[in-house]
Amino acid sequence: MQIDVAQEIFDIVKVLPEDKQRVVLRQAESLVETQRKQTIWQKIRARAKNIPAEVWEKIPTDSADNHDHYLYGKPKK
Repeated sequence: MQIDVAQEIFDIVKVLPEDKQRVVLRQAESLVETQRKQTIWQKIRARAKNIPAEVWEKIPTDSADNHDHYLYGKPKK
């Protein structure tokens, strides 16, 4: 079952007083602004942190040299 995070946030925030809702809104806007200011490398690093170690272990260490092999099945160099 997939969780709709936005709906969960809404359900929690809607019971708060308006002044507290505005605090949450400002925090959310701040997060969005921070996300926009990140460089592409910061975004990649942030997403890479969520990849389990066992997945990283499966990635070939020679993929730069042998990308045609991994993409198209050509013989390795």
